[in-house]
Amino acid sequence: MVSLLNKFFSLLFCLTLLFLNSCTEKKPDPIKVNYSTITQCALNARWCKSLNKHDSIAVQFPNKIEYLKTFQVKVKTTIKNIKKLQIQFAMKNMQMTKNSFILQKNTESKKAYWVTDIILPMCISGRHDWLVTVVASVDDQYVERFFKIKIVK
Repeated sequence: MVSLLNKFFSLLFCLTLLFLNSCTEKKPDPIKVNYSTITQCALNARWCKSLNKHDSIAVQFPNKIEYLKTFQVKVKTTIKNIKKLQIQFAMKNMQMTKNSFILQKNTESKKAYWVTDIILPMCISGRHDWLVTVVASVDDQYVERFFKIKIVK
């Protein structure tokens, strides 16, 4: 019984350390993000759109996002022949756990969109500003769009 209790507390300790280390300072990524091309998104907006002369990507977030609880994100795009669509959540200059999700194409409705369920970790530093990257894999190329959201507690 004591051995089982020790294993339980060891596991609990490891999970606590993992949770606390999920949001620590880090050096900036070597890949530069042009922050002037980020689309600012309000959570209460119907669709948050990023447009250029070739294509568009729009993301729909729920009105309320709670940390450590599942929420759904939808993406629609004019990009053709997508092999894989991902959405990634990060914070500038922070080392977060891997928050990358694969979206599935939903063709049941009249207007097709991509969808996935997401759970975000809570940052122990208290930050709520997220950089959201949508990555579309098309043939041998990647199309990226950047969005910024702020989660209000």
